[in-house]
Amino acid sequence: MEGLIVKRGLSGNALKIIALFSMTLDHIGVMIFPKYVIFRILGRVAMPVFAFMIAEGCTYTRRKAVYFGSVFGIGLICVIGYLVSLGTLYLNILITYSFSIAIIYGLQYALRSENKAAFLIPTAITLLSVFLNYILPYLTGKDEWSVDYGFFGTLLPVMIYLVKDFRLKLVSVALGLTLIAINSPLGIVQWWSFASLLFLIFYDGTRGKFRLKYLFYIYYPLHIVAIYGVSLLL
Repeated sequence: MEGLIVKRGLSGNALKIIALFSMTLDHIGVMIFPKYVIFRILGRVAMPVFAFMIAEGCTYTRRKAVYFGSVFGIGLICVIGYLVSLGTLYLNILITYSFSIAIIYGLQYALRSENKAAFLIPTAITLLSVFLNYILPYLTGKDEWSVDYGFFGTLLPVMIYLVKDFRLKLVSVALGLTLIAINSPLGIVQWWSFASLLFLIFYDGTRGKFRLKYLFYIYYPLHIVAIYGVSLLL
């Protein structure tokens, strides 16, 4: 990666752990302490950090199908869980990022291909995301339908991926977060997502000493189940 700001800072694993902690606080706020906005504020760090690491994953992973399948598969399990337990068709952040990964992979293929028609692939995936975020909810008229962080949440990892210079990646994060905040139902709370830049600026471009990939995949559904279980007991 070009233009790294620090040679020794936060590894990818360290950033993901920070994001997991932030995400956990956010979901505790949603399901257990909805009146305490501080949990939602502290939870704003998670999404941008994960978006950044999704872009990094798409850049460096060699097992592209496994990477996409892991993110989409866990996300789909959570979608089914929400549907069965709450009766809502909630497309969680892993589904949002699955679209991001698919668009990036489509762009990678199109840029390698000599056939310009290959760009129809990422274009079609992007249009499908637009359909799910804007057109389908309008057609169904159901409040239960929602996509986590919406269309601009899908675009954020793509925007980060498209630039190579680290400083420009941070600019892409800031621009993407602005678009998300403007369209967010959380209002002013969503602007706290810019606090993620205080962590991202110290990213050193390394993965980290340990292979914690499966921890992140497993943690997402398990912590949702645990927090929801506690909320039922209160």
